Amino acid sequence: MSSKGETKSNAPAGSLISAQRSYIDKMLSNVNDMKVLLLDDETTQMVSMIYSQTDILKRQVFLTDKLFNTRTERMMHLKALVYVRPTDDNIRLLTKELSNPKYKEYHLYFSNVVGKDKLATLARADEHEVITNIYEYYADYFAINHDLFTLNITNSLLNSLPRSRWDANQQTSFSRQVQGCMSALLSLKWKPIIRYQGSSELAQQFSRTLQQQIVTENKLFTFGSRSSNQPILLVLDRRDDPVTPLLTQWTYQAMVHELVGLTHNRVNLENAKGIKKDMREVVLSCVEDEFFNLHMYDNFGDLGSACKDFLALYQRKYKDNQKIESIEDMQNFVERYPQFKALSNNVSKHVAVVGELSRLVAEHNMMDQSQLEQELACDDDHTSQLRTLKTLLEDPNLAGIDALRLVMLYSLRYEDRSSNQTEALKRTLSTRSDSLPQSRISLINTILEYSGTAKRGSDLYGQNKSILSNLTKTLNKGINGVENVYTQHKPMLSEVLDTLVKGKLKDASFPYAREGVTQRGKATDVMIFMVGGTTYEEATIVHEFNKINAGKVKVVLGGPHVHNSKSYMEELTTLGQKTRSGY
Repeated sequence: MSSKGETKSNAPAGSLISAQRSYIDKMLSNVNDMKVLLLDDETTQMVSMIYSQTDILKRQVFLTDKLFNTRTERMMHLKALVYVRPTDDNIRLLTKELSNPKYKEYHLYFSNVVGKDKLATLARADEHEVITNIYEYYADYFAINHDLFTLNITNSLLNSLPRSRWDANQQTSFSRQVQGCMSALLSLKWKPIIRYQGSSELAQQFSRTLQQQIVTENKLFTFGSRSSNQPILLVLDRRDDPVTPLLTQWTYQAMVHELVGLTHNRVNLENAKGIKKDMREVVLSCVEDEFFNLHMYDNFGDLGSACKDFLALYQRKYKDNQKIESIEDMQNFVERYPQFKALSNNVSKHVAVVGELSRLVAEHNMMDQSQLEQELACDDDHTSQLRTLKTLLEDPNLAGIDALRLVMLYSLRYEDRSSNQTEALKRTLSTRSDSLPQSRISLINTILEYSGTAKRGSDLYGQNKSILSNLTKTLNKGINGVENVYTQHKPMLSEVLDTLVKGKLKDASFPYAREGVTQRGKATDVMIFMVGGTTYEEATIVHEFNKINAGKVKVVLGGPHVHNSKSYMEELTTLGQKTRSGY
């Protein structure tokens, strides 16, 4: 049995998906014979997000299965590739498997650093000497986009409580976040200078713990930078920008996540009206879907136009395929048929998804709602906004959860205004026909306790005070008459990132995790890790930044979770319950 750490990769600098794919490519090519691929629940999802089942089958993989599935049949003619996270449970399952091996030999691949004690446990269990190799492949995260990753951890907002009040779940969550972030750095071959949001105790704890891990595993970080400047890891805290996760989204990927739900690139359309059976679950992946890759950051109006053009392209190709007048035409059609069928399915998928988005936008009067959200986020106009808010709260088409979001945004904006009417708005919410429960309405108090003026380290609204006066309202003709998509809000991340890359981020506000280390010059490789979770709006900011600065700067964004308003409010609910319980 041998143990190896693998940090080398053929991936383009900064692409999380390419970095992960290179690991999987190596793993599948290390064994040329027919093989079995054994995974755990998390690595199954990690692989499926960047590698199709068809691609895996092409690599002589006879069977893909879960490590915990109990199989009685022995297949000693096959070799097993085991790709799992280095958890205690997986080590236990592996020792059980090794005590009664089902396959000729085992090639073990762990998605993160494996402790010496765990390696010793495996060595003792390998009585039949079937372990051929043990590798560490640092891909312990879910790569959503080329510049966005998540760790798929829920309730990370609980880590904002004082560490003395953490239970075992919070300790595990924190450790998993540190491990996942380190894995992402290793996969990109970045040894960073770590900076953090100085106003956040959690960001400080995270940064210093990760810094210590890097020192401990220093032999793994023996690669250089692609430039003379060392990469930067900047750790931010969700509580400094509580507004962004509460806003309605208007770009394709973000809209799907907000209105329908997007988990591991999968969209559940079961509740869509008139949906066909084969479209009840679809995949939106920037790796496998060219249309989605091209338009995932488009606003809703441009998306509608792109979808119409895509449908027109399909219709032209369909007519061309009907012109079969000779044997040669038939042969050409047969050769083109797989591509034509794939095009047909893809068009149907996007028409279904965009159609459902359009229906929800119209049904819930989202344009008026979104306009007020943007004004509350970007401008100080208490009298006018309060008047509009009261009118919208009386609209029966406004969903209760959306009414609550508007009042939360209002309470954050005007928390320190003596004339604010938060208490009166709470009473209005409780008397609406949809009867929001008090447990939901209490989220208004929770978000102020979690992220009110006293808890934030920066002026959340200062950067946007003059936005409305200079606002250019983009009129984008959408589908079904939807117009005027407002997207003037910019997350706080936008300004912080711009300042960081220019080398002008203040040391007092964003200290270094290691004494004596400072950022020199402009950053060229940057990872932003948002404790508490990030959003697709922030991912869009990062994508646009990378596009503008292509070849000069590469930024990747990660966090324990990618929030939409629902997941964010659910985590705030849990946080509020734990806070009030006195834990």
